[in-house]
Amino acid sequence: MISAKQNHKIIFRLFSLFIIITFQKPLFSQITIAQSEFLDIFTPDSRLYVIQGESGLINIGDNSGPNIYDFTFVNMQDTMRRNNYSVNSIPILAERYLPYAHTFGLNPQNIQDNPVIYSGSDSSFFIGAATIESGYRFTHYVPYELYSQFPVTYESSFSQFIEIWDTTYDSNWQITQAVFYTSQQEMTVDGFGILRLPGMDLECLRQKRDYADYGHKDFHFITREGLLLVVDHIPIGEPDTGFVNADYSVFLSSEAVGVEREYKIPRLFELKQNYPNPFNPKTNIEFQISDFRFVSLKVFDVLGNEIATLVNEEKSPGTYEVEFNPASSFRYPASGIYFYRLRAGTFVEARKMVLIR
Repeated sequence: MISAKQNHKIIFRLFSLFIIITFQKPLFSQITIAQSEFLDIFTPDSRLYVIQGESGLINIGDNSGPNIYDFTFVNMQDTMRRNNYSVNSIPILAERYLPYAHTFGLNPQNIQDNPVIYSGSDSSFFIGAATIESGYRFTHYVPYELYSQFPVTYESSFSQFIEIWDTTYDSNWQITQAVFYTSQQEMTVDGFGILRLPGMDLECLRQKRDYADYGHKDFHFITREGLLLVVDHIPIGEPDTGFVNADYSVFLSSEAVGVEREYKIPRLFELKQNYPNPFNPKTNIEFQISDFRFVSLKVFDVLGNEIATLVNEEKSPGTYEVEFNPASSFRYPASGIYFYRLRAGTFVEARKMVLIR
């Protein structure tokens, strides 16, 4: 028979267990990233979209989780279109890297220090980096630098010791520099939560990559939607949380959260008719470009004299609108016909507009 004292102890223990269960921090739903979701971004023969941010103070958020990683300051309209290439499709690279590896660039002749990626059954590696322009630079990692084993989960980690062989050639294939060095690298998936970008919230894992021998570290925010955000070249002495001095880049697949639909990246170059037309005193001119180009937009009179330069700079893919006010371009604007011309690379188009007074 249970005594009153024993009964009191049982009730107390049950009550304590109830308190623990009730107020215990709930377990989070594990976030996992599959290899196919990572490789969606870097699929050969597909488009890749890149946003490159300027150096400055960036909040990399907290470790552990769940956290909100707030990158709503990123301008998604600054997206640049690139292309993914199989190594086999670029003879210069095919001679130096594994078959079925891949990289990316503006075109096969314009690859600038971009990683060469190779993927096995459950792992993806950086096997080197390549530059193909007026000169050539090829980096090889021995063994290959493991990016991740998949699926990636919170608290997964590994370390590596890597030898780096770095050779630069001039346009005549004469070696101008050959360097060998080593690196101890540490990787830990140290945080998880929501990656917040303009118009979207994506579940993500935060991967810390520590290159102490180089004096810097990187943080990769990996999602399942074909989007990768990298905050890199953080001085090793900076904190692992909060604000740090760094660069950042965003890599998106062509399907990532409907990037071509959501951010209206044009498929064609186009110069549209100004509006209003005829106009007085000013009008708006809209144009769109589908690739990163140096763009000029100029206005001419009927004799071919240049009246105004409205745009004369490099532009990322997107749709733009500029205002033309003749009063600010020349002193005594006369009524009549004028022409405006858009030039972007080999694309040239002109249209007519009418000023009335």
